[in-house]
Amino acid sequence: AAAAWESAAAGGKIGQVLQGWQPAVVSTTATSMVDLTGMTVTITPAATSSKILVIVDMYLSETTTNTWFAQMLRGTTNVGGDTVNSFIGAGIGKEYGHDTCSVAYIDSPSTTDATTYKIQWHTDNASNALYLNRVGSVTNRSSASSITVMEILA
Repeated sequence: AAAAWESAAAGGKIGQVLQGWQPAVVSTTATSMVDLTGMTVTITPAATSSKILVIVDMYLSETTTNTWFAQMLRGTTNVGGDTVNSFIGAGIGKEYGHDTCSVAYIDSPSTTDATTYKIQWHTDNASNALYLNRVGSVTNRSSASSITVMEILA
């Protein structure tokens, strides 16, 4: 008998992929959450039943042993963080150390309106800068960080 092909299952297909990309070194001395330059992306879901896969990769360093914190927001709502403080990352960095913060989170925004995902960050000590993408004490080389969103169709 001839092979019979089944129709592909509905749902689970990628509708669109968008990315916020930050290849430059960025710093902050903020001690409360502030937006992280370049780590914002806006997606307009095709259907309210769509899910959004958010993937974050960040490379952080400090000039001393600061503690750093990061969170992810959908609009003004904290998403994807831990159940205690809603952080997607926190760390106690070593002097000119290099911390990695990587997160994958599936969100259900239930909207077809433009939806913005962004990263915020801060340090615990305003006297010592927190850096994104800086490689140790070297100021002329850097990593790159990104926030990627993918619409998963229902």
